[in-house]
Amino acid sequence: TTGFDVNGLLIQGGGSICASLDVSGAPTLVVDCPPTCPANAGTLTALADTVCLDGGIAEITVLPNGDQVVPAGFVPFYVLTSGPGLVIEAAGSSPLFQLTTPGDYTVHSLVYDPTTLDLSIVEPGVTTGFDVNALLIQGGGSICASLDVPGVPVVVEDCSPTCEADAGGLTADSEDVCLQGGGPVTISAT
Repeated sequence: TTGFDVNGLLIQGGGSICASLDVSGAPTLVVDCPPTCPANAGTLTALADTVCLDGGIAEITVLPNGDQVVPAGFVPFYVLTSGPGLVIEAAGSSPLFQLTTPGDYTVHSLVYDPTTLDLSIVEPGVTTGFDVNALLIQGGGSICASLDVPGVPVVVEDCSPTCEADAGGLTADSEDVCLQGGGPVTISAT
């Protein structure tokens, strides 16, 4: 049955029923919408922008800013990357990382569902944050998860004290000094 058929039954359309029908209606186009993902990785703050190697180890600690959205079944996770290519060095459920190499690092938050994003695909030192992001809806992929791609940068420096002491050099005022009769001898240098 079409709208024209119904209108034909109404007085306005030549029929006998007293009613009114807006024949032109309100046209609406139904389209496929991109998938949405309720997860939000939020942002982080580093306790220090620069940390020093102490005894060969530097500890990076970041804190979530409280703006994460972790839907049921999802978990928060933290990813440590190095350099501008965001090469993944480590990841874990704690926002604390220990390093032994100076360099530029970034800590990212990730909120994901372990049943849809398999992190065993990450090969430390090879896989990048950009690779993971490309799997996610936010990066053009199909997996619902959220990665804070900019993250929070932290520089690790070798702050070992350097010894700048320099004894210099001496020149003997006289190359030969004679000892006579077991008495005292005076030696001098400048």
